[in-house]
Amino acid sequence: MSYAGKATDQAAEAMRVSGSSVRDAAQVAKKAPVKLAEIKAGKKTLTQATREIKEAVREEDQAKIDANRDCGFTNRN
Repeated sequence: MSYAGKATDQAAEAMRVSGSSVRDAAQVAKKAPVKLAEIKAGKKTLTQATREIKEAVREEDQAKIDANRDCGFTNRN
């Protein structure tokens, strides 16, 4: 039994939001605390912050792929 999901659901119910909103907020707090401050200040929505974080991760991943390609490394067998 996973207690993490249960805790998330309990927190969501207490705050009257969805469980996914609680999980998204936790990820924003972990990965980009500055964005959490912007949400609290009303400058950004949780959806905007989550989208920006996902885009930044995609860009970092692509940069790593490009760097490996430039060095001659590939994932081919």
